[in-house]
Amino acid sequence: MKTFPLYESGIDRDGCIDIIKSEGLDVPPKSGCYICPFTKKSEFYQMKRLQPDLFLKAMYLEDNYKGKKQKTIRQGLSLNDVYNQQELPFEEYDPSVPCGCYDGQY
Repeated sequence: MKTFPLYESGIDRDGCIDIIKSEGLDVPPKSGCYICPFTKKSEFYQMKRLQPDLFLKAMYLEDNYKGKKQKTIRQGLSLNDVYNQQELPFEEYDPSVPCGCYDGQY
């Protein structure tokens, strides 16, 4: 059974930021975890290109997950799928967008 202790305690993102700041730590970017399930597909492709060691670590974690068969990317792709594909189709990734993602506005 999955648990969400922060959520279940009523702590949202702002609450997490308050806790992090109260400990004197830097606030990480949203979805700062390299294997966050909310990471966009395009961000995993970017990680594969720019941080291959981190991408392989995420892929290892996904491959060795002991629960039910899991695909990290919400669109139904596994990180192995990303690893084996050359690049995103243009309509899904535009390298001219500063954040490396495509939100449909460009």
